Amino acid sequence: MDKDLSNVPLVHIRDFEPIPPEVLAMIPEGLVKKSMIIPLASRAGRLLAAVPKATGVVKPEGLKMVAGCPVDLVLAPVEEIIAFIKDHYSTEGKTLTAPVEPPVSKPPFVEPPPPPVFKALPIEPAPALSALPSVKIEDPPATPLPPVIAEFLSEAALNRATELLIEQEGSVFVVRQRIRGVLIAAPPQKQWTTVRFRDLFMSVRGMGQELGMGETRWVEFRREAHLPSGKYYCLFNLTQTPSATVLTIRLNPHQEKLFSPSSWGMDPAQSKQLEDLLGSRQGVLLFCGAADDGLTGTLHACARKLATPDKHVLAVEAEMEEGIAGVPQLVSQRDPALFSKLLRTAFQHNPDVIVVDPLEAKDDFEHCLKEALRGPLVLARSFARDTSDALFQIVNKGVEPYLLASAVLGVVAQSTLRMNCPHCQVREQVSHDRLKDMGIPVEMQPASFFRGMGCDSCNKTGYDRETQIFEILLINDDIRNLLKTDCKAEQIRSTIRSKGLRTLRQVANHKAISGQTSLAEVVRVTPK
Repeated sequence: MDKDLSNVPLVHIRDFEPIPPEVLAMIPEGLVKKSMIIPLASRAGRLLAAVPKATGVVKPEGLKMVAGCPVDLVLAPVEEIIAFIKDHYSTEGKTLTAPVEPPVSKPPFVEPPPPPVFKALPIEPAPALSALPSVKIEDPPATPLPPVIAEFLSEAALNRATELLIEQEGSVFVVRQRIRGVLIAAPPQKQWTTVRFRDLFMSVRGMGQELGMGETRWVEFRREAHLPSGKYYCLFNLTQTPSATVLTIRLNPHQEKLFSPSSWGMDPAQSKQLEDLLGSRQGVLLFCGAADDGLTGTLHACARKLATPDKHVLAVEAEMEEGIAGVPQLVSQRDPALFSKLLRTAFQHNPDVIVVDPLEAKDDFEHCLKEALRGPLVLARSFARDTSDALFQIVNKGVEPYLLASAVLGVVAQSTLRMNCPHCQVREQVSHDRLKDMGIPVEMQPASFFRGMGCDSCNKTGYDRETQIFEILLINDDIRNLLKTDCKAEQIRSTIRSKGLRTLRQVANHKAISGQTSLAEVVRVTPK
């Protein structure tokens, strides 16, 4: 039966962006362009789709057959739907116009479009480096791991753990794995005997240089591990005292990140902003986030995009995580004095682009800002919660305000958001006061929110996958004038929001509204 849309609520598409690719794929491109039906969100086994306000009659039953699940309809302004189709779908040879109230017997479009052509996301081709001298990138040693270490790591990797923690206190051993940010206790298997744990500790001590002070001994080193689930870069830390032994192994999967901002999680406006910033000839572009937010992969993807035969790109890094094709990497092995020296040496080579990971010391900041005013584009990594926090940290270091205001082009904040497990998520009732405190207006509040309870499918975490969210701040005159004063982080954040910046909290809130993540996760990863 046809559905009259006269009483269907009106929404704005921007309140649901970015829309995950898997949701966009639920309605074929041809049907989207023909009938102007936009998939917005999927939750609890139902699809929410928007149609133009001018459309009088649609058939949800037909959409259910196409989407493979029940479909709920809402209205959206015609101009927003047209703009969305132009941004997200191919429109070659086709002019999109607003639909006019047609008679029921006439479809919105007289001529059906050709069969949909699904295009892959644009991927930058690998740069042709034949014109450049070859540069050998030294990877961490690839010597085989002792069997006892490989066994522990293989199990952790199969569980997609990012960290393996083994602690001994007396004769008691505790094994835990960090999976999607949650430490999960792993009960010892039959083969995990006391002798086997001691063999593990001895094997780790034998692989690195053991240091000590008194009765305390420690070992720290990196190794490349080839496991059944793939290749990993692992950081080993073993500390042993007379009363306890602690071994931490961090697993970083080796996966080259392609330059594709839309697949990272950026909306079309953010993707264009990043492209424009990377096209700048000079200045500092600052990337910020937590240590485990994947910032290194983002930096390297940007560096690979810029490493063309007609550009000289260098990287100065505190530690080697992975190679960057076509980019020589100067690594300080976490020696601050050596890092500063390598940074100054790198600028003497007159590069077009220089990657600095991380940029923390005041003197290093000022040096990069001064050099960026002379010519090169600097891509730097900082540790901060959002863009305003990143700027405040620089101001608080005592960096000259005129340098900061003149040289910084923009700040890209990145954060990792965990998504609810669909197998164990349950409804969660939330008070209006809490929603108001989180910045969710009444008109956007759904009937209920969702959170994961934890099940075998998600390793008891309540989350089954992760996504990236972004906040991009372009430095304008208002921000420059503010940075020249004795400002606070709250002042910077207030000024930024008054200019309509799409903040990390707002992006995360939309994920919670559409049922993809929990409010607790929003609070955990985004500043208020």
